[in-house]
Formats: sequence, structure tokens, C-alpha cells
Amino acid sequence: MSQISTTARAPVTALFAAAPAWSQSAADRLAVSQEYSAKVIADMDMDRTIERMWRPVLDQVQARQGVTFSGDPVEQVRTLYLDTVSEPLLSPMRGNAATMAMVQSRTPAPMGAIHAILDHA
Repeated sequence: MSQISTTARAPVTALFAAAPAWSQSAADRLAVSQEYSAKVIADMDMDRTIERMWRPVLDQVQARQGVTFSGDPVEQVRTLYLDTVSEPLLSPMRGNAATMAMVQSRTPAPMGAIHAILDHA
């Protein structure tokens, strides 16, 4: 299942529909790859993604200790995870643009495959 919403998918798909026109130079490939990565990151619900990491841990602690946490302690855990995990998750995603551009320079197929995936997601 795609993590890219329908509203974000259309512009991203349009970027790759024109692949042969823009894929002539390394700079062009990198620029399009950076734009694609930025759109994917912007479309992510990072808070929800990170909550999927800490919520099961909190649930497990509550079950083991037989207590229920709410309010401030839960907010402190949420804030700790957001502050600690957000950048380490986003940093490699931002760095993907160069990898995507490099792969595309070796063969035009990857961008076409990305386009097909986005169209059918």
C-alpha cells in the first residue's frame, strides 16, 4: 500500500511521466529526484509513523506493570520519541535523491518503474 496520498501522487507522477525529457543530464536527474524525495517526505505523517514505534512499547510497559499512563507521562514519551527519532528517520530519506539519480543514470528503467508504482498504488 502506498504511503503517498492521491493529492501528492499526481504531481509526483507528472514528474516521472516526462522522464525522457529531463533525464539527459546528471543535474536534471538529481533535481527531479530531490523534488520527488521532498514530496514523499512532505506527504508522510511522521508523527503517526513514530507513534507506531513508541505506542506498542508503552502498551507493553502498562500491561506488565498493570498500570495505565495518560496525560503528561504519555506526552513526555511522545515528545522524547519525536525529538530523538525524527531526524534519524528523515536524514536517509533526504539522501535518497542522489542514489535515485545515480541509479537512473545507469538505466532509464527505475524512473519508469517508480512511475508505474505510483500510478497503480
